[in-house]
Amino acid sequence: MTDRLAFYSVVRIMRSTRTANLGIDGLNGVVAGISDSGSHVEYAVMVEGKSYMIDDVDLLPTGEVLEREELYSGDSLRVDPQHYADDE
Repeated sequence: MTDRLAFYSVVRIMRSTRTANLGIDGLNGVVAGISDSGSHVEYAVMVEGKSYMIDDVDLLPTGEVLEREELYSGDSLRVDPQHYADDE
């Protein structure tokens, strides 16, 4: 993927070793954060209430972008630890 995804973009998670190990391949998620270290971009993607760090090459944009309020109610925000493929 060459273009940076916008916050709150709906994405399809493609199958890769990492996404399969996380059990999220084939699911849709919403971009909630971006980690850009030059040539390598990862996105924090919310899937079923959990946040996962996913490589940009493992994401397919759907073209849909949610409003912030659709992801965050504004009442409170609970942050869970991020899940990585090598977590045991």
